[in-house]
Amino acid sequence: MTRRLHALTLALAAVVAVAVFSPLFTYGTALHAAEAEARLKGNQVAGIVEMFLRNHYSKPEFGDAESQQMLNRFLRQYDSGHYYFTRADIQEFQQYGLKLDDLVKGGDDQIIFHIHKRFLARMSERDRLVKRLLEEKFDLESDDSEVLDRSESPYSANEAEAEQLWRRRLKFELLEQTLAGKTLAEAKDQLGRRYKSAHWRVENYTGNDVLSNFLNAFTRIYDPHSSYMSPDELENFNISLRLSLDGIGATLRWEDGLTI
Repeated sequence: MTRRLHALTLALAAVVAVAVFSPLFTYGTALHAAEAEARLKGNQVAGIVEMFLRNHYSKPEFGDAESQQMLNRFLRQYDSGHYYFTRADIQEFQQYGLKLDDLVKGGDDQIIFHIHKRFLARMSERDRLVKRLLEEKFDLESDDSEVLDRSESPYSANEAEAEQLWRRRLKFELLEQTLAGKTLAEAKDQLGRRYKSAHWRVENYTGNDVLSNFLNAFTRIYDPHSSYMSPDELENFNISLRLSLDGIGATLRWEDGLTI
């Protein structure tokens, strides 16, 4: 309990200190080690939102307009290039655009996990599609085009459109790899491992990871520098402030399907 109170004091002190000089500040939530493994409940998410609104320098509103922005930003965090969700998915989610503020304030987090589960389902479908497409022959000599920034492009209406979209994307990425000196076989192998790695990270999100993404979508609609910190992120933040790290100097990471 002493450790928990000390961590909470440090986090709140940091918030107060920064808020005095700037409208931009970062929230950190410190929990006891045993509590950190438990998923945040809807009423706790509502409490974090309420604390943010109460303490932010600009005293912002959280109404229908902010609710719609929050939904759009949360969806972008999953699929900024519009490669995974379908047009029907987005139409379904938009019905919550003006309701998120009321749902969050009421402690209802079901839509958050509904969107996450839908993304996992679409990601699984794209996994199978990528694997199949990489087994096909690509004509890297023929002309084609690819939109690099698809943030404003339409979502796929059906599987046929999704397949064409991903075929162009993979062709572009294969061209990049072969121009960098890799053989086509090596390029296909690396792309397969790259997508496997990216998808593996999302598949292993905890409930708190999902809620952390959601809360960051919330804070970023007010300014680009406020963010929510999970317990692990807060610990890393404190380490960076102390400029000290205990250990043997080794870091494990997942890269292109391999443990490095």
